[in-house]
Amino acid sequence: MAYGNLKFDTLITSDSKNTSVDKSIDTSYIFNGVAKAWIYAQDGLGSILDSYNVTSLDDDGTGDGGVNITNDMSSVNYVITGMTDDDGTSDSWALVDITNGTQAAGSFDFETHWGNAGNNRTNSDMETYLVVHGDLA
Repeated sequence: MAYGNLKFDTLITSDSKNTSVDKSIDTSYIFNGVAKAWIYAQDGLGSILDSYNVTSLDDDGTGDGGVNITNDMSSVNYVITGMTDDDGTSDSWALVDITNGTQAAGSFDFETHWGNAGNNRTNSDMETYLVVHGDLA
């Protein structure tokens, strides 16, 4: 059985079940808007709980890690969105910080921190959620 390419510029549906009106979307919106990689890492950054287009996770110390992307991005100009949990105490906050100068086409480093109302910031191992948007190589 031979396999080929299916090429088209627009997806169209009649949406007859709901409105009976044709609806369409340019396929570039779908391709450009989809996350190119994501990862859900366990406390301590020791293991990947789930991921897409991620080869491995580096544990470089308390609250200090790195992500290695399977299929490289086209350049270092991509966006990383991150989230982490806090320590569960009141008046606390948590953040993910992409480490300056470490973003490469195939990897990036990050740190996870927690803090309190006094703005004391401490590296901490926490569950981490990261998503990458941009163009693949």
